[in-house]
Amino acid sequence: MSASSNRPRRSTAFLATILLVAACRKPATERTPVRAEHLVLVTIDTLRADRVGVYGGDVATPHLDRLASRGALIERASAHVPLTRPSHVSLFTGLLPNQTGVRENVAPAVVPQVPLLAEVLEAEGFRTAAFVSSVVLSSASGLDRGFEAYSDEFEGREDTATFLQDAQRRGDETLAAAISWLEENAAEPRLFLWLHLYDPHDPYEPPEPYASLYPGRPYAAEVAWSDELFGRLEASLERLGLAEETLVVATSDHGEGLGEHGELLHGFFVYESTLAVPLLLRGPGVRPGLRLGQLTGLVDLFATLLDLVGVERPPGRSSSRSFAAAL
Repeated sequence: MSASSNRPRRSTAFLATILLVAACRKPATERTPVRAEHLVLVTIDTLRADRVGVYGGDVATPHLDRLASRGALIERASAHVPLTRPSHVSLFTGLLPNQTGVRENVAPAVVPQVPLLAEVLEAEGFRTAAFVSSVVLSSASGLDRGFEAYSDEFEGREDTATFLQDAQRRGDETLAAAISWLEENAAEPRLFLWLHLYDPHDPYEPPEPYASLYPGRPYAAEVAWSDELFGRLEASLERLGLAEETLVVATSDHGEGLGEHGELLHGFFVYESTLAVPLLLRGPGVRPGLRLGQLTGLVDLFATLLDLVGVERPPGRSSSRSFAAAL
């Protein structure tokens, strides 16, 4: 047989090899899911997005900015109601306030008997703990379901007119308790920690040196102080060897009026000043330096966080909106 007669067979074999290699390769746009082993969720109460440095704010927030550089920044994140309890209920249920029936802070909280984020994770073998800084989120809020440990000790008198504002715990005290829990459970295979910081909420009582760094701007000083606390948490995760396997999420339940639209605080109007919140994520499954421009609500975190830690959504919740694929 001549050499020329072998060419068609060789060409066919070469083509078949190329097609086989191409078939085995994944499309460039397809990403292999990476599961985070641990989840740390930080909600910084009353934190406006536009006061955070990486969102263009003039308050020094180097630790939150670093989180954004190492992970994803959601440019258009929004709360659904400018109040602490109903906003957190939406985050932990994946349901809107009109679906949960929880619309305010002072009415008796009856969280619907739907799976809360902590309950879903606990059922999957996570050790779970929450450390909250406001009586609005005490166990009476109904959000303690699914948490093995729920730390909600506060100072303040129940008979004062400003009880909801007064009954709180300083962020460094709440953080110390959370870090102690991390130290005790660092060897566990899967952890879920929720840390709630209340300091940017009124009454503004920033500690030094932040009170002096932002004279006449106590809210800004509280934001800077909260950023330092977040940095301490991140340092603890690194010290304990948990940082690389942990999905860290930092956000807020609502913003603050600060005099805009005639509103000093929050809870009456629904302008961007009180609805736009920061939302930052970093960890396995999140591309570093990503800026996501799509409109995202806190209600979307329920499904998104479950997707990122590789846990199936509970029955009836498979259609819940998730933005994990965009990360």
